[in-house]
Amino acid sequence: MKINLILTILISSILWSCKTDIETEPIVVDFEMTLTGEAPNAELTLINNSQNGTSYMWLFSEGAEIEVSTEKNPGKINVDKVGELTVILNVINDTEEKYEEKSVSVFGYNPIYSYTDIEFSHNPAIGRFFSTETGQMYPDHKVDNNNGPLIDLAFVSIDNSMYYFDSPDEEEFNIPEATHTLVMNYDNTELSILGFDSITDDRILKNLYIYDDDNSFGNSVIPHIILFQNDDGKKGAIKTKNVNSSRLLVDIKVQKY
Repeated sequence: MKINLILTILISSILWSCKTDIETEPIVVDFEMTLTGEAPNAELTLINNSQNGTSYMWLFSEGAEIEVSTEKNPGKINVDKVGELTVILNVINDTEEKYEEKSVSVFGYNPIYSYTDIEFSHNPAIGRFFSTETGQMYPDHKVDNNNGPLIDLAFVSIDNSMYYFDSPDEEEFNIPEATHTLVMNYDNTELSILGFDSITDDRILKNLYIYDDDNSFGNSVIPHIILFQNDDGKKGAIKTKNVNSSRLLVDIKVQKY
């Protein structure tokens, strides 16, 4: 009985020692990434070759369809932004944590935000301020310190016959934390109606030269193209489609990045 007890203790000790050695085996962080195609439809494939980890966290820079993944192998990920895409893999076990960072160049064109049938009202209480980031219209009484910096288009109607878009930081609008937008209401000779309709990415928009023309447009020129560039440097175009006594109906296309 005593010999059996000693043997049991010895075997337990050996097993515990082996278990401890396995648990304290140092982490090896390693992954492969392959990019196929071009933005805005590039595809990133990841293979995790790391060793001795118990949990994983992947971090992706702007352009990847996800920001974070805790999957061991997150699989294929869509990438829509041109430039450098950075991926960080963080590997963790009970005793340590290690990470590795890799980057890959993404080629192609950036995507756009496209908004259809947006109604700018002649009545400030209904809505004359728009954010191309949120895709929302803001009546005057709903503008505050939170959404003020997001607004990049302001609409003005003169006697329901002449119109212009303006920068949100004009004093007359009284928008808190307002930013500046360049607007070409009339001088545009670079983008036609057909050109606007053909836009599916930013290859046309990014090459436009945009400045403040301090001008307006009237009923007789609708449909019409207005160009703008917001405070973030994102370029966009507005296609006026129809106007009546209560609203101006437009489509908007603007760079996402």
